[in-house]
Amino acid sequence: ISEVYTRLWCVFEVNEGLHAKIEMTGLFDPTVWTLSAFKKMMKVDTKVAQCHPNDRNDLVRKIEAQGGFWRLDKAILQFRKEAFRDLKSALKMKILLGVQVVGNDDIKEDIAETPSDDDISY
Repeated sequence: ISEVYTRLWCVFEVNEGLHAKIEMTGLFDPTVWTLSAFKKMMKVDTKVAQCHPNDRNDLVRKIEAQGGFWRLDKAILQFRKEAFRDLKSALKMKILLGVQVVGNDDIKEDIAETPSDDDISY
């Protein structure tokens, strides 16, 4: 599983989408995630994202001029909260209807884990 927001260019794309007021959402593959693994990935620190040294100064300058990294961290956390609810719904479908929409075997233990705002600091 790869964390896309360790790459500054991916972070910058979120920045540009927010700046242009484009509705965005995060995507994930529900067949490779458990709720507990997903919960551990909820928070992100975009200011430590990396890119080629030649690109870094320009990208950081543009991000900071349009609201900064904190704004991006908050937007990405919101994407992930929505995705977490989607994953939980997919797992419930498996339990309630026997519909195989995810590929993990720890569904019953996993389904009870829903992060609250108290679990995740901004």
